[in-house]
Amino acid sequence: MSAWKEPVRICIPTNINATTSQVQNGVTLALDDRVLLVGQSHAPQNGIYYVQSVSAPNVTLARALDADASGDFTPGMSVCVGPEGALYANTEWVLTATGPITLGTTSLTFKQRMFGPARAPTVHASEQPGANAGEQIRNAILALPCTGGVVDARGITGDVEVTAPIVVDRPVTLLIGAATYTAKESTPPATAANPMFDIQPNTTVCGASRPNFAVVGLDPYASTFKTTLEDGALFELSGDFTNTVGRGREYFAVEQMTLDGGSSGSTVVSGSMMLKTHPYPTLDFQDGLIRIEHNTIQNFGGTAVHIDDSVYVYRINGNQFKSNAASIHIGLFADGSIKENWFWQALHGPGSGPTLTVLGPAVRVVNNYFLRAPIYDTVAEPDILLIPSHDKRGNRQAGGYAWILDNRFASERENFNKARVRIKVRGRSEGAEDLTTVGGPLMVRGNLFLGNAAPIVSVSASSNVVTVTLDTTTFSSVPTQGLAVGDRVTITDVTPAEFNGEFTITAVTPTTFQYALATTATSGTGGAVSSAETFAIELDNPGFMHDISQNIFANYATLIKDAQSRVDGSYGGSIFANNHVIPPRGGGYREFVNEGREFSVVRPSAGSALEPVDGEARQVETRYLINRLHKSEQLDEWTKNGSIVVASGEADPFGAARAFKVTLGGTTSSQSIASVVDIVNPSSALPTGARLFITFWARIPAGSTADAATMVVSMRDLTDATTAGDMFTVNLGNPWKKYKLVTNGIIAGHTYRLHFYPGYFDRLQGEVTLFGPQVSELDADYLPNPGTQSAYDKTAGSRFEQAAIFTAIKTSRRADTSAPSIQGTPSGLGTGGSAALVAGSTQVSGTIELTAGSAGASSAGSVTVAFVGSDYATGNAPVVIATLADGNQAWAGTAQARLSASSSTDFTVAWSTNGAALAAGKKYRINYHVLA
Repeated sequence: MSAWKEPVRICIPTNINATTSQVQNGVTLALDDRVLLVGQSHAPQNGIYYVQSVSAPNVTLARALDADASGDFTPGMSVCVGPEGALYANTEWVLTATGPITLGTTSLTFKQRMFGPARAPTVHASEQPGANAGEQIRNAILALPCTGGVVDARGITGDVEVTAPIVVDRPVTLLIGAATYTAKESTPPATAANPMFDIQPNTTVCGASRPNFAVVGLDPYASTFKTTLEDGALFELSGDFTNTVGRGREYFAVEQMTLDGGSSGSTVVSGSMMLKTHPYPTLDFQDGLIRIEHNTIQNFGGTAVHIDDSVYVYRINGNQFKSNAASIHIGLFADGSIKENWFWQALHGPGSGPTLTVLGPAVRVVNNYFLRAPIYDTVAEPDILLIPSHDKRGNRQAGGYAWILDNRFASERENFNKARVRIKVRGRSEGAEDLTTVGGPLMVRGNLFLGNAAPIVSVSASSNVVTVTLDTTTFSSVPTQGLAVGDRVTITDVTPAEFNGEFTITAVTPTTFQYALATTATSGTGGAVSSAETFAIELDNPGFMHDISQNIFANYATLIKDAQSRVDGSYGGSIFANNHVIPPRGGGYREFVNEGREFSVVRPSAGSALEPVDGEARQVETRYLINRLHKSEQLDEWTKNGSIVVASGEADPFGAARAFKVTLGGTTSSQSIASVVDIVNPSSALPTGARLFITFWARIPAGSTADAATMVVSMRDLTDATTAGDMFTVNLGNPWKKYKLVTNGIIAGHTYRLHFYPGYFDRLQGEVTLFGPQVSELDADYLPNPGTQSAYDKTAGSRFEQAAIFTAIKTSRRADTSAPSIQGTPSGLGTGGSAALVAGSTQVSGTIELTAGSAGASSAGSVTVAFVGSDYATGNAPVVIATLADGNQAWAGTAQARLSASSSTDFTVAWSTNGAALAAGKKYRINYHVLA
């Protein structure tokens, strides 16, 4: 008995009978050949055998003389395999059974001994039986053990057919040579290769083995898979992969191949797909990886790569997508990257869809090139379509959380369809998906968007009708495609220049269009035409924090169609910043269709007509000041919700005592203080969709705990009982800080209230100090408002957001709280004119209302206000600030108000329109603030 046995010719890894086929493991056996059986379903039958007899095509095996008794076997016994066999040539095997060993009873398990890296078993497909290449590959896969291996099909070359699905039920790496495999129906038509490869777990044959599948070609020009079948797929995944051995390591990969959907010219193979996956739970591939890299993917009549909600992770990198109806569809939950691909989207015929459709979330689209062919593609589908939706399992996800970075959206010279955009977030009214969720966030950064522009061959004019002929030699025989009567276009660089400008089309032919122009010229040459109505990005559904930054927009008349509408009380908070705009030559541009609805930060490019919007403190010049928040100086009179307590007299940021301490009462949650926001007055109401700036100073008082350090600020729509715009969370520290919040989505005619929730919604104790709250459509300074309607200062001059304005101010403090009064007869108001103090006016601040008489009102005058009660303790005259405010009549833009006299008992304000007299019977207002 020896620990080493004589070598065997081949190893047989599958279960066989004693009388079996003469061809085993790719070798034709001869009399007396020794073989090693390691894969018998009844393990005691394993061992070393020899060919006892040959009766072609079969042989009969018997145990070898040195391994036919119990005493011939010892634990650790070894045997070597010779250089033959498709599998396990030149390998060594060790008996792992423990002693004592009883032949016929003890399980004889042999394990391959590894010297260095393990080598996967390899089967050569060209050596396998089969009527066509598909059958040879199918048989090669079946020849592999359930642990998998390599099928080398590089020996199959030329044009070959596959007429039935090839099932992949174990780990397989398939090597493809210089060959074109075409999926067809059999002759006569009994079967069809749909899909060409059917990848699914098969627990009946291989138990819980992972059916991983990787296809590797020589290069995309040499190795091709093609389908000619309608609704046919090259690869299909189905079944539950999560129950396999080694869960989390499942994969499907294809690289260095041409994958062809069969469409050609005007013939479309409808519905053909490169990869077909199924929705959950028909397919569960959530722990696996799909990797599609360095291929040419072309001519598919359906969506070339369809990844459903059953797949979580994918990588689609470095491919060339050409002439597909649609290139990629990404379902819910899929988390992956689409990187460095080239998309040339054009179907062989009409009906092309979006290049890339994303239901999200967590999709990264990076460094890709997007182009739609001008010759074939006449549709208006976007390059990237994001669809809000949620799945049947009740998980609410959005068509967003997408990073679209550093891509090039190439110029499409002759596609003028004004509905054509490059990125679109679909609206609630489109499609059958459940669109109750929002589409965001969407990060669009570092991209290049090139708009349409086509060269002009000639321009001619007759009877004020200009005919423009476009170039038909470069790409398209129909260069005017997408243009329609009524569309507006921009003409640039035509000689003579009088043909240039923005015009409305009056007629269109395949090669020309016309517009009306009063001109003395009869002909022109050169130049280009671009659409004046196209835009690069369309946002038809609300989103959270869309970030559109650091992009280049070239040749677009409008950059973004911001058509979002409110959903569930939520609004954007989006950012548009640091983008570079190259407008159509000779034409202007605008950033937004709807003035940046949903955008809370807008930093327009140089030369833009758009006003900047920013949440950061900065110097901002404004035409006037306005505070729409009632009683901004009397927080103790605000509405209190819960057991909250408000106390006045706290030190403010500028040395006065105008701040208020807000203390949580300790008995209820969701404690807040609130005041009305007036969106109707002064002279004009805010429109629907208006943007508002909420500003205030806040801190945690010295010595207080941080229990209330997190504060929620929100605008409440009392009409709809919803939150209007964003619900902001701010973090407070001990030093004073001015906070600026930007909110969107005001609805005209609704009633609003501003709420402060110290300590978020859940804290019962804690305190904060607040000063100077303001709600305004202007990004400007704080204007105190003691009244119950908007405070409005339209004084000539400008205001800036600068803390220095307040540094020398200290509010006066008097011993009594009596209201002041009008002293004497005001001047300049004419016959029957009068002056009165608006209700709520105090010794410290208030509003004077002037009523012009029926006749004789002047363009200048004055009014005196007398203090009631004791004089100022020092007997010195206080400092008084007076500013103009509109009543039911607005002051002229040149009007001014100034303090003309002041004492310890009264003050006089002089006013002047610097122009026309006051209108008879109209009311004008002057705000005052008394300072020590």
